[in-house]
Amino acid sequence: MTMGLNYYQCTLQTESGLKTDVHYNSCSFGWFTGYPAIYFTSGQTRVATYVKGAPPKDEATFLMDLLKKESVDSAVIFPSTIKTLLARADLLQCDVTWRLPLILTGGSAVKTDVANALGTLTSEFRVVYGCTEVGFVSYKTYNDPGKVVNFNCGKPLDEMAVKIVDDNLREVPPNTKGEIMIKHNGFFTGYLKQPDLTADATPEDGWFRPRDLAYINNEGDLFVEGRQSEIIAIGSLMIYPQLLESHLIKCPGVHDVAVVAIPDKDFDNLPCVCVVQDPRPEAPLLVPDELLRTCAEYFQDSFLQVNKQGELAVPKVCLVFDKFPLNPNGKVQRRALRALAVDRLGLGMTTDS
Repeated sequence: MTMGLNYYQCTLQTESGLKTDVHYNSCSFGWFTGYPAIYFTSGQTRVATYVKGAPPKDEATFLMDLLKKESVDSAVIFPSTIKTLLARADLLQCDVTWRLPLILTGGSAVKTDVANALGTLTSEFRVVYGCTEVGFVSYKTYNDPGKVVNFNCGKPLDEMAVKIVDDNLREVPPNTKGEIMIKHNGFFTGYLKQPDLTADATPEDGWFRPRDLAYINNEGDLFVEGRQSEIIAIGSLMIYPQLLESHLIKCPGVHDVAVVAIPDKDFDNLPCVCVVQDPRPEAPLLVPDELLRTCAEYFQDSFLQVNKQGELAVPKVCLVFDKFPLNPNGKVQRRALRALAVDRLGLGMTTDS
């Protein structure tokens, strides 16, 4: 019940100032983003997809038809799905007058590659950050695609507090990267029969640690760059793949990109660039060697001089995939993608990092 009230209060804030009578959300009713309390308390109509058996062959067409048929005026759509829809010129051009009033997105790092949703799919979209344990935390509203900023999740909601800490849980100054700590409202008491995991997630009374990497700028906006578990360890050097990914997504022909670790006998891991070709007919052909050159340019000489193992951080392998394995919430399953890369390269999985 407490979670339901939190969801309701936060949804009122994220949708404030906009009349949203019909809301689309494909999330499970058991997951906090799909929790049904808002619909019971507000009278808002919830549209949810239920496909018995196999999903439709053309999920993008199915979704667009559903949004229009049900007269949806706000929708939760994950970044991966937004990119899929943006790549479908046939769907976007068939009814140029149709727009969703609002898209809420999140669940993974949001970058400028979804900015073109403004003016094509929606008139407004809001990047939302949160987690099941504490509910919604912050959001950022955009109306202009030119103002979309990588990783910006906006300011904390009312009655929510966020701080960024170092490895010793000391709060760091603005614009300093570290781990997020969220002051929760008390309904998260721990994980069932997992005291060690609970202790790690709640190192301070009243605060929850989701193990997300972020920083807060001088204006108080929260920038979430990814999960700590996604860091690639190369000897003693730590590489944050999301930063390189946000650079590579701008390259010609790239629809999606993920940098994962592949095993190495000397340094445990080395980075591998995995990409999906932009499916639009007019899109340029993706050239792996050009992406690797872009990677080399990304790591400046100063970085390579300061970090003795810096040269190892520059990816030497680029693999092209038809699509990435995704979980039901639209996030790239990096462990599964890594396994596919390892298999294609004929390497043995020697580490769990």
